[in-house]
Amino acid sequence: MKKRIFIIALITILVIPIAAVYAGELNGSPQSECSGYDNWRKFNDKGEISEENNSANPITLTLTTPKEGGEYIGFDWSSQQGIAKIYVKAGDDGSNVYEFNVPYPTAGSGSTNNDIGISHITFCWNEPEPDPTPPHTSTPTDVPTPTEEPTPTEEPTPTEEPTPTDEPTPTEEPTPTDEPTPDSEPGITLDKSSNLSTFSSVEITINYSYVITNTGNVTLYPPYTVLDDKVSVSCPSEPAALSVGNAVTCSAAYTITQEDLNAGSVINTAVATAKDEKGSDVVSNPDSVTVTASQTKTLILDKNASPKNYASVGEIIEYTYLLTNSGNVALSGPFSVSDDKTTVSCPDEPASLSPSQSLTCTAAYVITQDDLAAGSVTNIAVAYAEGGNIASNTDSATIEGPKADPGIQLVKEVAAINGDTSTRVFFYPGDVVTYAFTVSNTGNVALTNVMVSDPAASVDGGPITLAAGASDSSTFTATYVIIVDDLEAGQFTNTATVTGKAPNGNTVTAQDATTVERAPLY
Repeated sequence: MKKRIFIIALITILVIPIAAVYAGELNGSPQSECSGYDNWRKFNDKGEISEENNSANPITLTLTTPKEGGEYIGFDWSSQQGIAKIYVKAGDDGSNVYEFNVPYPTAGSGSTNNDIGISHITFCWNEPEPDPTPPHTSTPTDVPTPTEEPTPTEEPTPTEEPTPTDEPTPTEEPTPTDEPTPDSEPGITLDKSSNLSTFSSVEITINYSYVITNTGNVTLYPPYTVLDDKVSVSCPSEPAALSVGNAVTCSAAYTITQEDLNAGSVINTAVATAKDEKGSDVVSNPDSVTVTASQTKTLILDKNASPKNYASVGEIIEYTYLLTNSGNVALSGPFSVSDDKTTVSCPDEPASLSPSQSLTCTAAYVITQDDLAAGSVTNIAVAYAEGGNIASNTDSATIEGPKADPGIQLVKEVAAINGDTSTRVFFYPGDVVTYAFTVSNTGNVALTNVMVSDPAASVDGGPITLAAGASDSSTFTATYVIIVDDLEAGQFTNTATVTGKAPNGNTVTAQDATTVERAPLY
């Protein structure tokens, strides 16, 4: 009997993937980028399939390393079949080309050759070579034909005759009925992913990918479905049969709402199903994805006053304080305003402010004499939300008072002669004349350091401060002693002067003269 000798050679070649950087603009055509390869699939900057010539090989692509503006510069990938070449296009500034030798990889990661976001990614691969050694099955040709029977001259000598143990028994000869039939164990797994990891405003779209992989030991069939608790998922109707180990990808899009921003994240869970050969549902594991909100809480205060001018003490100035939510999430109350000159009242409603929503607080202020003297009123306010935890900008309002117009008046009178308040004439040298002074502030600002002087008399009293419109008749007095010259002249006249200082530092003055007559001679 002829003995067959099988020689099996295993040659393993390990080749490190080669990455080459090409500068400049490429034409972006997948046919040209994958020239020399059987199949190609092109993904856009969102990680979505844009072109392909073969949909049978499932490829999972996840964009990584996000930049501002929604761009990405890195990616992770996996494929059912080995990938020979990957083109990574980055804007108009060049591409990375990852070219691999056998054995072709089925997973990996990459990036652009600069800090510019990915424009597109193209995967290139060949159809797998058929197995040169088909699996052994018992066929009639495996049984020696009569012509294969050894001739008598080929019969081994008795010493060469194989022992019974050398001769295969009938049970050792494989037959179709001898092949074990595995139990039917259908199964699928779901791998859910999203193109975004964070969001900061409404109307942003999250794109979800759902990869359904046949992880059982039997072929599965459509319809392929995914039930997601937040969004409606679209699945392809092909392939008509999902072989063991193969996958199909479903997709969905979700638009961010204000409620999502307020909540701080979007969390959703999905479950996939397919059909087995009996039409029964095969249900996957549940898989969830969390996309986190980037929340900002800010408050803007805009303060206004009415009227914009005042002219007198007692006028009322009305203030309004507009509080606006300038962040991207709701602000809760209580809301309040702190003003350095008045008490502010804020409404109880609304209890919270959505982004861009506003409420108005109010206050009133009464003009004082100090405000009149100062010439203006300026006050500063700060608004608060969430019980004082969120503070606004500071805002001030200035209202103008009347223009400063200082003025003073002096009235000088004879109060008594020799202490007699009923006498206004003198008789002899040595008579004592007493004077009284009334000083009045005739301007619209306060006067300080008010003094009275008389070159001929001795003045007592002062200095004093006079508010605008105020008068004083009790502080200043003076005395004068009649001399012979006054008796001969028949009268005595002298002039007093009052001075005061205005807020701007200027001095205002006024004078008044008084004449005392000699008593008539009989």
